[in-house]
Amino acid sequence: MTAPLRVVLVDDHPMVLEGLKAMLARRTGEIRIVGQASNSDEAFRVVGDLRPDVVVLDVRLGQDSGLDVCRRLIARDEDCRVVFLTVYDDEQYLFQALRAGAVGYLLKRVDGRQLVEHLQAVHAGDTVIDSALAGRATASAARLAAGEFWPGARLGLTQRESEVLALMVAG
Repeated sequence: MTAPLRVVLVDDHPMVLEGLKAMLARRTGEIRIVGQASNSDEAFRVVGDLRPDVVVLDVRLGQDSGLDVCRRLIARDEDCRVVFLTVYDDEQYLFQALRAGAVGYLLKRVDGRQLVEHLQAVHAGDTVIDSALAGRATASAARLAAGEFWPGARLGLTQRESEVLALMVAG
């Protein structure tokens, strides 16, 4: 039998931390919560001291950015495996998380069984992304590759409006 996966939870909401711990405590043979943090300073200390198999991190930590925390954790230890667990069902956050070095992006609607399976997959070397968000991100990437996006599209501007805006910015 393999040892339980060692996990650190990082979220600025105490109720979320307690709920995750309670949900994952039922999976004692598979997951062991070795630490938790509610802000970036605690996260760096706890992760540095405990060197968990996986860090579960929120995109926002009060005034701190989970994306920055992810970058810094990975800069300190390139073997650090970070999975975002968040309410932000947004492709831009997903892309930013992956650029920051995360190996997972899951939404807080995931159930305990799925979360454990995803964390185990990440520990085994896989990347995990919420399936609905992955589908939308793939479609966006395909549109981008086909040239269907332009600067300003995210703002709801037409291609011509984007061109005018770019000219105005350029002076």
